[in-house]
Amino acid sequence: PIELQREHNDLDIERGSVSALPRQPDIAKSSTGFAKLKATSQGRQQRHDAAVKDYKDAVIEISEEIESFVIENGRELRDSLTEMDEKIAVLVDELEDESQLRLQDYNYLVETWERLGQLCAGRKEIILVFDHGMDQLEQKRSERVGAKLGELLDKLFDISYFLIGDVERMI
Repeated sequence: PIELQREHNDLDIERGSVSALPRQPDIAKSSTGFAKLKATSQGRQQRHDAAVKDYKDAVIEISEEIESFVIENGRELRDSLTEMDEKIAVLVDELEDESQLRLQDYNYLVETWERLGQLCAGRKEIILVFDHGMDQLEQKRSERVGAKLGELLDKLFDISYFLIGDVERMI
């Protein structure tokens, strides 16, 4: 009991010492409401949004250019294949006409088959040329979009509206 009383007295003394300490001042508040910080943040956000919009507009412009190129090449492909298919159809009709075929010799048949093979090879070549053109187009598109993406990344780093790690995750 005496020891218990001493502990209570010691605690009372410590409480008194602590209560005698000056109070922590309230957190200071800005008289302007941090207007400059808000204005800076809003300016960065506006530049950030403008940079992202410029990137999206550039991608749309690239896509529209590509679309017209693809449509034009697609029409050329269609026209070339139609022309080639008509030539092939004429040869196939000749080969299916039994009355005409009976009058021809064996060399005619071999030559006709060779011409048919050449026409089919030409048809295949038209398709391969179109395919190669589309591959080149995709490569150019990816280079252009990649360059615009790099520009966007540099702008966003300069603006610093988001932290660099956040910008990298966003991209």
